[in-house]
Amino acid sequence: VSILVSMIRTHGNDYFQSFNIM
Repeated sequence: VSILVSMIRTHGNDYFQSFNIM
């Protein structure tokens, strides 16, 4: 589970930036 959360956090930044651009 920790790995999953870590992955979501790492990709969360890119996803958040992408959402901001939209």
